[in-house]
Amino acid sequence: MSPRIPGQAALYEELRQTVPLHRLGTATESAKAAVYLASGESACTAGTVLRVDGGIGQLAY
Repeated sequence: MSPRIPGQAALYEELRQTVPLHRLGTATESAKAAVYLASGESACTAGTVLRVDGGIGQLAY
């Protein structure tokens, strides 16, 4: 994934380096999480937050 707004390359790179996985997630990765939650495979999943954020939620701000 690359920045779509001209002039935002530096901001995009800074954000990418901030994420512990050093890359931004894709729409497909987010969709797979949604499909999992909507499927019968998640029948035993209850009372949890499924974070699809590349680890950035683990950082203390």
